[in-house]
Amino acid sequence: MPTTDKTLRRWLDAFMLAKRAERKKPATLKFYKDKFIKVARWFDERGIADPANITPEHLREFLVWLSGGGHNAGGIHGYYRVVRAFVRWWAADTEPMNWRDPFLKVRAPKVPDELLDPVELATVRAMVAACKTRRGVRNRAIITTLFDTGMRASELTGLDRADVDEISGVVMVRQGKGDKGRIVFLGQSARRALRAYLRERGENSGPLFLAEGGRRLSYRGLREIIQYAAKRAGVPPPPLHAFRRGFAVESLRGGMNVVELARILGHSDLETTQRYLKLLNDDLREAHARTSPADKIN
Repeated sequence: MPTTDKTLRRWLDAFMLAKRAERKKPATLKFYKDKFIKVARWFDERGIADPANITPEHLREFLVWLSGGGHNAGGIHGYYRVVRAFVRWWAADTEPMNWRDPFLKVRAPKVPDELLDPVELATVRAMVAACKTRRGVRNRAIITTLFDTGMRASELTGLDRADVDEISGVVMVRQGKGDKGRIVFLGQSARRALRAYLRERGENSGPLFLAEGGRRLSYRGLREIIQYAAKRAGVPPPPLHAFRRGFAVESLRGGMNVVELARILGHSDLETTQRYLKLLNDDLREAHARTSPADKIN
């Protein structure tokens, strides 16, 4: 490391090199870099340029500062993860003498256990019916695949032609979160939509879903497709992740158990999957309204 630079930011290049060596995805690398630059600026302004001098008190002050700066709970938690990853990488890389991990005394900030709304079945049905433009066959296949598999948007755009068997409906997700692969499935309607798209696309290898010019469909391109289909259908455009939530809710309504759902969604623990059960409160309320014992008194 250059000795002329006495700021915490001098560690940025080495830290990012380590993350690239871990084969982090581009979006994750950008997340680390953007957050680390702001973290380093805060510590440098307070004369804390040596990672060995970061104390639990410094970390608590930083978290309080973030809270006062208008960051939400999720954003603060993101900064916490980046600082922790950096400090522990630095300790493993430099092996400092008599150093104690400050994060042993600083808990991660709590993030509210809140789920946003899932996309409604009626919304998806309207969007699929509205796919009547030149790109309608492709867009219909994209929407039904996204809704029928519970894939993340990045997982869908990362699919190659070889990852999908349109006959059996088996889809191999190779670009899963944490580089964990898994298998998901397409039902009859989604398989029909996919086969119609493949007849137009052709059977050549490469990305499954193509943008103009034969390029792989990007995350931004996928979002534009969803927005365009929603506009034509006359419904509010759902966020991309709402399709994953919608898949989870409809699967639970259809009788899938939580363990099965966790495996399809690629969750490493059931706690994450069980959060989707909270989205079924309206179902439970309607069931109670139909069967209320006290309503039978009068």
